[in-house]
Amino acid sequence: MRQTLGVLGFVICVNMTANSMAAPAADAGEQDFAKGESLLKHKQYAEARATLEAGLIKNSSHVQAHFNLAEACRGLAAWDCAEEHYETALHLDAKSRITGTREPRLSKMKVWQSLEEVTAWRLLEEAKGLLAGGQAQPGKMKQAEEALDGAHELGLNNEQQAVYQQLQAKFPGRRSTTSPDSLKPDGSAGEAFPTDPRDVPMALVPAGEFTMGSTLKTDEKPVHRVYLDAFSMDKYHVTVGQYAKYLEATGTEAPPEWEIMNEPRHQKRPVVNVSWSDAATYCKWAGKRLPTEAEW
Repeated sequence: MRQTLGVLGFVICVNMTANSMAAPAADAGEQDFAKGESLLKHKQYAEARATLEAGLIKNSSHVQAHFNLAEACRGLAAWDCAEEHYETALHLDAKSRITGTREPRLSKMKVWQSLEEVTAWRLLEEAKGLLAGGQAQPGKMKQAEEALDGAHELGLNNEQQAVYQQLQAKFPGRRSTTSPDSLKPDGSAGEAFPTDPRDVPMALVPAGEFTMGSTLKTDEKPVHRVYLDAFSMDKYHVTVGQYAKYLEATGTEAPPEWEIMNEPRHQKRPVVNVSWSDAATYCKWAGKRLPTEAEW
């Protein structure tokens, strides 16, 4: 099995500290979770939601239950609920990977894709509510525009695109202020981002000294001072589009779930599920290297 880099598999590693918490009994809520999953499979979304919520009161750290609850809420068009539990499922899944807890592993790309979809629906519904009646105040019109732009940045499926166009018609002469081609890797508006890894903007980190280590964890002891020479680091994570160029040029095996990740609307999002060795090889191919732990 490949060792993925970082908590969520980004090529630029992220340090995260898992919070300790008392583990619930292994069977706490299991009957509710099993029943809720069965109800979900039969598209009985309201009953599934109620059952899963009851189970999560007994065991709030069950990754799959949060994901299933998000799916039930999605089926009910309860977008806020779906967002909350998709995000919780991702957080708990990342935590279990750090601690080594034997929890069922989620398909992160599937969860992110679902999360983006329900967030787009929430923003579209928010814009629709602000524009209801056709006599929205200037402040609400501005909020509606921001909600529409936020939904557009996430990427819309065919059904969402139809709703988006209907709402756009309420702003005569207006075009979306952002398009997928003008998004930075973090999703914000800006100039077109370079797809060639050698053209990616870098930030200069000045030379200096800092304290590294911890007195709390054995593997981080001892606390010590570290001096680093100045170095430059990419401003953004490696994107799917940039990594695709590397795969094409080198013939390297694609990471897990690449078919989902490599969709056109994901080209400027961070690539995930990359092994440490592949990340190191990518950086070498781009004329760079991975940052050391101290540099990060």
